[in-house]
Amino acid sequence: MSLRNLILAGAVLPLISLFSCGGGGKEAGSDSTNAGAAPAAQYETTDGQLLSSDGKPMLVDFYADWCNPCREMKPVFDSLKNVYGSGIDFVSINVDEKRNLAEQYRIEAIPCLVFIAPDGTELHRLVGYQDGKSVEASITRYLQ
Repeated sequence: MSLRNLILAGAVLPLISLFSCGGGGKEAGSDSTNAGAAPAAQYETTDGQLLSSDGKPMLVDFYADWCNPCREMKPVFDSLKNVYGSGIDFVSINVDEKRNLAEQYRIEAIPCLVFIAPDGTELHRLVGYQDGKSVEASITRYLQ
């Protein structure tokens, strides 16, 4: 690796860590980030794929309670759920509570938004904190 690439990697990696959380974390506990929220969409797994129970496309938020960017992402996710919730299932999955599912989807950093077609096919993913416009652009592109 050239010196230039090493310098760039050294400058970029700390920026990535500001907007996402890597592996590890606290033990699973109560879901305080979802306290008082409307019930989440129902989903089922088939051969390691998430499938919506009502046949809609899904936007899945893989998060953890201890992750600051995840907590910052929650209001964005909830706001988009209010706008697009009639046509898209919004599902939040705590990676500490559903480790097997997080491993099946190879979640390496959180928050991670995964766009899933009605047939269970992964269409796209966004890793790290995203503003509402970025997520909305992906919803428009991949889920409508």
